[in-house]
Amino acid sequence: MAGVLQSYIERVLGMGYMVAQGYMRLWMGVTMVAGVFFLAGLLTTVVDLFTLRPAKARTT
Repeated sequence: MAGVLQSYIERVLGMGYMVAQGYMRLWMGVTMVAGVFFLAGLLTTVVDLFTLRPAKARTT
């Protein structure tokens, strides 16, 4: 997605490479934050799967 955005900014809008990088800074930040949250969720899931224990029997 970032490559498409960069190509649009550079070619269609006619801006230079460094100017395009400035406009993409927010997008890269959002992508980084989303990646960190994804990694945290993935690690939580993996740890939970490796630490599963059988359920205790219910007594009524």
